[in-house]
Amino acid sequence: MYYYLNSKKTPTGPHSIEELCALLQQGTITMETLVAPVGGDAWKPLGTILTEATAAGEDLPPVPGIKGEVACPYCGQEFTTERKGLPEQCPHCGAELHAQSGGLWRNFALELKHCLVFRGRSTRKEYWSAVLIYYVLLMLLAIVMVVALSALELDTAIWVGVGAYAFMVLGSWLLLLGVQVRRLHDVGWSGWWVAASMLFGVGFGFAGGQYSNVYDLATSPVWRYDVNSPRVHEIAAQIAAEDDLTLSDLTPVQSYELHKAVLAQLRLEAVQSYDEAQMQSVKSPWMLLGIVVYPLGILLFVLTLLDSKRGSNKYGPSAKYPLG
Repeated sequence: MYYYLNSKKTPTGPHSIEELCALLQQGTITMETLVAPVGGDAWKPLGTILTEATAAGEDLPPVPGIKGEVACPYCGQEFTTERKGLPEQCPHCGAELHAQSGGLWRNFALELKHCLVFRGRSTRKEYWSAVLIYYVLLMLLAIVMVVALSALELDTAIWVGVGAYAFMVLGSWLLLLGVQVRRLHDVGWSGWWVAASMLFGVGFGFAGGQYSNVYDLATSPVWRYDVNSPRVHEIAAQIAAEDDLTLSDLTPVQSYELHKAVLAQLRLEAVQSYDEAQMQSVKSPWMLLGIVVYPLGILLFVLTLLDSKRGSNKYGPSAKYPLG
């Protein structure tokens, strides 16, 4: 005989284990309801008590959460699973079921393998393990890129930096796309919300406001100048004339340093012009429309923090609570 804690944390009973199963079927109690035997003070979840009773060979009435049938989200065929979680693979089609795993690296490895798989569901643990490892690696890559770019000429560094930034943005979009969609499936939301967030974010926030400025800076003729360019030579001659000198009056070293200073000034002016254009883009209608995506991004972030919905939904069985 057992007592259980009701919603007011008051012991209720005693009840036989069969009566507890009936209450479970009625929805009066759940698998997480704490239960203790008469005369005992060791409170355990009802699911643990039932699992132990099943393992001991007791003949229990059918109850949700011990063993039951779930449908594979890939082939649609049903198979028997236990309350503790899904198997690693579907016994019919062999598809991996994103079952709960044991560590950060394994979750990250599974995510790399399933980065463009949108069927099924992913637990909170799988999602945040993949995100954590990914951003740690991204920060390390960014540090390496900064060190590498500092050793390059400025014009080369600009092009390499823009290319590296585009690569990292595309990489994050591809590597985290599948697990974001499956995480929304796990809490009962459509994965199309991820697509909507990306569409608005890229279309309005980046393409409408920042991309044109980055492109203008990167394609400026200034970055094709060198110390021997006619424009640099012309400005250097004008500076020398202000001191009643000609370039031929300077030593080769002085002339080179003057041309180099002119080139650096031209490039600085190009960057300042880019900064001014950036400020204007912030005030543009495109950028203002891009701000619309921020509340959507916050909503999606909150959804990734929620626990898995129990049982099966239209996206497949829960990896964490497959039987409810």
